[in-house]
Amino acid sequence: MSIPNYVQPGNLITANFMNSLIDEMKALDARLTALGQLVPGSQGELVITDISPAMPHTGDEIFISGVNFGFLQQQTVVTFNGANPVRDFKPPPSNARLLVLNVPQFSFQGDTLPVDVGVSNGRGGFDHRQITVVKPVATIPVATLLVSQNAWPTTPNNLIPETGGTFVFPFKVELLAANMDETYDVEVVLPSGWSWDLTSDALGQKVVPKQVFLQRPQAGGPAPNQMLFIKATIPATTKGTTANLTVAVRAKRNASTFGTTSISFDIGLPFPGLGTITFVLPPTVSGPGATIKGTSGVAFQVPTPIGTAGQLTILARSLKKGDYNIALTWKNTASNGWVATLGGDPTNPQMTLDFTMAQEGDAPTSVVLVAAAGATAAKLAITITAKSPVTDFGSVTLDVQPA
Repeated sequence: MSIPNYVQPGNLITANFMNSLIDEMKALDARLTALGQLVPGSQGELVITDISPAMPHTGDEIFISGVNFGFLQQQTVVTFNGANPVRDFKPPPSNARLLVLNVPQFSFQGDTLPVDVGVSNGRGGFDHRQITVVKPVATIPVATLLVSQNAWPTTPNNLIPETGGTFVFPFKVELLAANMDETYDVEVVLPSGWSWDLTSDALGQKVVPKQVFLQRPQAGGPAPNQMLFIKATIPATTKGTTANLTVAVRAKRNASTFGTTSISFDIGLPFPGLGTITFVLPPTVSGPGATIKGTSGVAFQVPTPIGTAGQLTILARSLKKGDYNIALTWKNTASNGWVATLGGDPTNPQMTLDFTMAQEGDAPTSVVLVAAAGATAAKLAITITAKSPVTDFGSVTLDVQPA
């Protein structure tokens, strides 16, 4: 139907025109209804969107996610195969998620049993989804687990963990050996006041239950593995410069079966290691009136006489063609009486500088250091970040002290 001109006073409105208009309104209503049905629960109906784990053991906790569960009316009921009603859930419940305390006992003919899980809200709303319950076994789970750090956070800042920020730390758990399938709890130990969640990916947008289900390895097959994305928030009130993060993956039915790993990093400084840019410091570099000594490696000792400007030159190795930024950062923002600059004038320190590599090669970087009277030992981080590709970065820390 084409859109007509406006009706003028005295025009005749025919029955055909009105019928066409009614047909268009019905078609519009049908389209709106169809669009609404694309969003689960948009019409107020109860919808289950996920149940995890999908293969729990008898007695395991399961998480049911969805919408319009009816918690506000306290009439939510969960059933298993139409029986075993559960009305008490682990607090705090919400209209979009409830946690059933445990999976009830069943009679098994084999090792697994399909079970229909239903949720009703007391207002006529009902939805159901099938899970597979694993038969309980007489033995307890025994396993060998390897937990390892996969990378440093890449969002929201892949270089410096600042107070008040949130960072996603990727880890991996591998099940090297096990006598059975098992659900494992994920445990994280952080400094006091920090908080954490387990998320589904490195962006940290979807929070998931703090557990993983791993099937036992098959003979000759690869070790089952699972990525763990630990989303940690650093309080703005955090004190101290070094933070430790410990991750443990523990069998739910055998607390003595677990794997663990720990990492540490400095607040306010680039994350250590795993960078793509490496550095080289010559064994001895002369500066005006002083000799600055160092050794190759991650940290360099740099003694400088009081009041004397010493120049240190290091090489950033094998930079690709492109644009880069180099920045100087004092650990914990404490220079302890030192002045550092990328330029030649210590009275006007330059702490950041952009530069371009016309072709791939090593980039020499000169840093001028001056220790004022009363200066004490301090740590200076030199960080190089590629503007494109942004994944190329590297950092080295100088331990500077008066000679």
